[in-house]
Amino acid sequence: MTLDRETEFDVSGKPITVRLTHLDLVRINLGFMPRLWAAWTAGAVVALVAGVLRVSMPALEGASRAGLIVLSAIALVATFASMAGFLAAVALALSTPYHSLLGAHTYTFQPDGLREQTPLRDTLIEWGRIQSVRQLRGFILILAPGACHALPRRCFGSASEYQAFWLAAQRRATQRATPAG
Repeated sequence: MTLDRETEFDVSGKPITVRLTHLDLVRINLGFMPRLWAAWTAGAVVALVAGVLRVSMPALEGASRAGLIVLSAIALVATFASMAGFLAAVALALSTPYHSLLGAHTYTFQPDGLREQTPLRDTLIEWGRIQSVRQLRGFILILAPGACHALPRRCFGSASEYQAFWLAAQRRATQRATPAG
């Protein structure tokens, strides 16, 4: 038996119950920090370079001078707006009493998709609609149009079960997204 078949066997039909907390939402947001730091650093560097050029070249006139000022301003505003957006997302995750990701969710592999059941709804996320399946700091993130499904490692019986679920979800989403040819 191949690893793919064993992986498929391990996850098919076995429900995984997830109970996300506010702290989980904060951890997911913090998982995106390396990308944000890169964007924030780039914005600060652009603003700094434009500012240094403006100061070190007092002979700049008209459009060149205005262009450097505008470039500096745009870079600073974009950097601070991104930081504010991130902080707002973390604050929202900590303060919102109800969030659609919080509470009990049960996920089950099915031939046509991943079934998500909550006390309020029963949804089938078709394999072809899943945009990506990623691992992020102890979470499996399943991204579909208008939805993000987060499954923490602690919800699985073992590390191998977590890995099997991730591999099987990734493989199924990729197979369904690739046109037959």
